[in-house]
Amino acid sequence: MPDDTWWTKQQACRHLGISARQFEYYVADGMPVVKIGRQVHVRRTIIQAEYRTRRLRQKGTRATP
Repeated sequence: MPDDTWWTKQQACRHLGISARQFEYYVADGMPVVKIGRQVHVRRTIIQAEYRTRRLRQKGTRATP
């Protein structure tokens, strides 16, 4: 059964150790979210995959000493 866990923006930032601004960059780049009232929610699996993708891309662009 797929994981249907949803995180709020605050939960996602806390669990992944990212800033609220970084979360907004993810959303601006097309990460799907659901807004309920004033709260933004994202599926845990989606943001974790996005986070991993960006971390790998970031590591690949760094110069090695």
